[in-house]
Amino acid sequence: MEKEPKIKPIIERMKLVSDARSITHLCSIWGINRSTYENWQRQDKVPYARLIEFSQRFGVTIPYLLGEDDQEAKELVKYEDLTESQMLNTIGISFSKLPQEKKQRALRQILSIIETQ
Repeated sequence: MEKEPKIKPIIERMKLVSDARSITHLCSIWGINRSTYENWQRQDKVPYARLIEFSQRFGVTIPYLLGEDDQEAKELVKYEDLTESQMLNTIGISFSKLPQEKKQRALRQILSIIETQ
């Protein structure tokens, strides 16, 4: 009996949240081609940067996409695939979308963390 892919519940949640009618439609929403998606399927993992982008775009949490407290789903994420540059870029994109007041609050919080270390 073939084991069900671990990525399937994550993809189903993404389709639900984005109202994607098909995998092809979901790939279009993601801005990836079908072969990239198929590669993720073969690896049975979704790149963490894509989860971040998706969660921000659709206003859902990453724990939701991963199945809340489902430890097995959390292991699907490829944290090691994020380079420092990608991580900073993801943070920068998120930051740039914030209203000025929230940017200032976030910067104060970051400075507070840095000062306590």
